[in-house]
Amino acid sequence: MSHSKRRQQGKSYYLDTVNVKAKKYLVQCQLCGFQGYDPRLDQGVFTEVERNAHLKQEVTRMYDPLELDESGLCESCSKTI
Repeated sequence: MSHSKRRQQGKSYYLDTVNVKAKKYLVQCQLCGFQGYDPRLDQGVFTEVERNAHLKQEVTRMYDPLELDESGLCESCSKTI
C-alpha cells in the first residue's frame, strides 16, 4: 500500500468525523505545531459552544488550553525567539 493512501488519525473520532466544525476552536503554534484549544473557550466567548456542552467537553478533554501571542507562537516558542 502506498504511503499516500494512509491517513493519520487524529486524537478524536468526534472531532475528525462527527463534528468537523469544532476544529475552529483549536489553535496551533506556527513554529512547533503544538495543538490546543483556544483559552477563550473557558471564558464563554463562543456562544454556540455554551449551547453544545458535549462539544466543549470533547474539546477540553482531548486538548489542553494553548495561548498564542499576536504572531501565532506559543509561550515556549516565543521565549526561544
